[in-house]
Amino acid sequence: AILVLMLFAVVTSATVAHPPPPTMSPKSHSPKDPLSNTASHDGARVEEVHAEQKALHDMSQHPPDNVAQKSSDGEQHSEQAAQPTNDNFVVVFNTTKGEIIMDVHREWAPLGAERFYKLVHSGFYDGCSFFRVIKGFMAQMGISGEHKRNNLWGVIKDDPVVQGNVRGTVTYAKAGANSRTTQIFMNFGNNKRLDKQGFAAFAKIRDGSLQVLDSIYSGYGESLPRGHGPIQHKIRSEGDKYLKDFPLLDYILQARIL
Repeated sequence: AILVLMLFAVVTSATVAHPPPPTMSPKSHSPKDPLSNTASHDGARVEEVHAEQKALHDMSQHPPDNVAQKSSDGEQHSEQAAQPTNDNFVVVFNTTKGEIIMDVHREWAPLGAERFYKLVHSGFYDGCSFFRVIKGFMAQMGISGEHKRNNLWGVIKDDPVVQGNVRGTVTYAKAGANSRTTQIFMNFGNNKRLDKQGFAAFAKIRDGSLQVLDSIYSGYGESLPRGHGPIQHKIRSEGDKYLKDFPLLDYILQARIL
């Protein structure tokens, strides 16, 4: 009986660590998690979970510092060479729907802000799709269509949550403790329940850009098979060729630091 209870506790713990993915409705009371690599009874979904976990494990083998990144013109960028000159800085995403301007606050999440600066400076986000957009919840991006570039960035440690996940804040997606890499999401609404799960916001979209954020295409919803959107591990492995099957996706054309 004791053994059975212990096994039940382990299974319960694992379930809590990976809640079901969000539904399309912003009014749903089911748990919502800004990651799509969550457990499901669907066989295809389980396969995707395993692929995502393997990808995260592979990325964790790369040290988070001294990472080299190449832009489309072949210029090499080093993470250590790109250091913010000020505590706070401004980033502009020129998207297929218009400009999204955000203020990055290092005091909210120093490690996250530093990684974001390096990613933008390297050109990593240029050409990235908004591959998972849940109406009323969040828009997620940060997997390069040039699939070889994704493994060049290691994981970074978590920041404590200082700023909550309110409308317009920008936060890293993650799959557990100290697993943040390149994926970020923008909150459509007030998602402060994510604060207790350790999702630390590091930036805030300016009010004048929220209309652009709200216009990002959300028709695909969740990734297949739960929704109609692209599957994360296929974006990583097949890149832009795979994304051509989703012609309505919006993209970041260019990200820059002002």
